Amino acid sequence: MKSMRRNAIRVKLPATLHGRLITAFLAFSILSTGTWWVITDPLADDDAINVPEKVCGNRFSGKPVASLLPTKGRQFEERATDRKVRAPSGVDLSGTRYNEDTLGRPRVVIGKQFFCTAKAGGEMVNVALSYFLRSTYPRGTFETHGVQLSLGDAYGYISMSHRFYLHVPCPTVRDTQALTVEVDSSLIDEKVVNRPEHIKPNKHDAQLAALHADVARQAARDWIKCPDADKLPEGPVKIHWP
Repeated sequence: MKSMRRNAIRVKLPATLHGRLITAFLAFSILSTGTWWVITDPLADDDAINVPEKVCGNRFSGKPVASLLPTKGRQFEERATDRKVRAPSGVDLSGTRYNEDTLGRPRVVIGKQFFCTAKAGGEMVNVALSYFLRSTYPRGTFETHGVQLSLGDAYGYISMSHRFYLHVPCPTVRDTQALTVEVDSSLIDEKVVNRPEHIKPNKHDAQLAALHADVARQAARDWIKCPDADKLPEGPVKIHWP
C-alpha cells in the first residue's frame, strides 16, 4: 500500500466539461511523478534531514511538511509543476463551438493547477491545487464523499484512501471560481476502504490537518488572490468524526 501511495497523486475533478478536459494532463503528471521518484531517490544514509523554510517552489512553509517526513535518511528533494488549463480549440468557455470565422482565436484559459511532491528519508508528501472558472462544489454533495473537514467557510472531506480534500469558495463579481486543495502523505499507510463510514482516525491526521490548512491559506492568498482569503482562520483543518 505504501509504495502505491508514493507513486500516485489522486486528483478529484469537478464533474463538468472542465474536469473532463484535463484528464490527459493529470495522467501525464501522475506518470511523471512516479518516474521521478524512481530515478532520483538516492541511497539511504544517517544524516539529519534539512527541510527548507519554504517548499514547493517557495510557496508553502516547510514546517508542516517536515512534520510528515523522517528526521534522518535520504535528503530532502521536491518537484513542483504549475500550469494553466485551456479549453480545446473550437470550444468557448460555455462549451459552445466557435463559428467557422473564429476558429483561429486563442484557446480560452479555464483554470490552472499546481502539483508538488516533497520527499525525504524514504517518505513523501503530495500537494495538489486545482482552480477552475465557473465550477461549483455543492457542500452537501462534496462532504458526502468521506469524513467532513472544515476551515472557516471552506469545507471538504477525508477520502476513502485517506487523502484530505478542501474546497475554498472564492466568488467574484462575474463568475463562480473554485479552489480545491488536496494533500496526502505516504505515512498515512491506510487500507483503502469502500464506504465513508469505514474511514478511521490515523495517528498522523493532526500533522496532515495542519499542512492542509497552511496550504489552503497560502494558496487562497497568493496563488489565486481570493478576495475572502483573509477570512480563513488560523490553525489546522477541523476533522468532524461521526
